[in-house]
Amino acid sequence: MVKSAEDRINKYAAKISGDVAKNRIDAQRGFMISQEKTATENLVTIEEKVKAHLAHVKLIYLPKPLILLIPYYIIAVKEIDKVFRTYKSSNRFGTGMNEAGIIYNKWLARGLDPITLKDVIMCALNIKINP
Repeated sequence: MVKSAEDRINKYAAKISGDVAKNRIDAQRGFMISQEKTATENLVTIEEKVKAHLAHVKLIYLPKPLILLIPYYIIAVKEIDKVFRTYKSSNRFGTGMNEAGIIYNKWLARGLDPITLKDVIMCALNIKINP
C-alpha cells in the first residue's frame, strides 16, 4: 500500500519536531563528532600535502600565477579522494578509476596543468591516474 502525501508530510513534521530531533541528535552526538573529526583531519591532510607539493612546482607557461590555482588543485584532489572513498574494494580500480579519470579531465578542461595535477594526486592520495 502506498502512503499518501499527507501521511508522509505528517511523519516528517513529527520527525523534525524540537524534542524528537534534539533527542535524536543527543543520542548520536558522540558518533557524529567522531565522524566529523575523522573527515576533517583527512581533508586537512590532503590540503597540506597539496600545498606542500605545489610550493616546489615551477610552472612557466601558466596563464595565471600558481598561487591563484592552488584552491582548484585542492578541490580536484578532494573530489578524487571522495570517489575512492565511495568505491571501495573490488570497484576501486574499475569504476573508481573511471570516475577519477572523468574528474581529472574536467579539471584539465578548466585550465589545470596535466602533469602537475597528476603529481599532486599521486603525492596527496598515492593514486596514479590514467585518464
